[in-house]
Amino acid sequence: MARTKEFDPDAALQSALELFWRRGYEATSMADLVEALGIGRASIYATFGNKHDLYLKALERYASSNGPSCSPSWRSPARRCPPYARRCGASARRPRPSGAA
Repeated sequence: MARTKEFDPDAALQSALELFWRRGYEATSMADLVEALGIGRASIYATFGNKHDLYLKALERYASSNGPSCSPSWRSPARRCPPYARRCGASARRPRPSGAA
């Protein structure tokens, strides 16, 4: 039987978004995420996937929270989104090197 989550995934995602915003993707380690989210590494992986997956989910949250002008369909070049969201989206979709976290 699966255990119930002992943390709020929505609050954890918001904390991750804020950490990525302050430090950037490259400067944020999994250890930083564990500390900022206040949950174990295994819980992060089970809930959000790896660091890159969590970053993409945080980016989607950022895009969706900035109104209809920057919804999760911000990937469309026709959308008018803040330059930061466009830059992050482009870098988020780049393939990661083998073995990258």
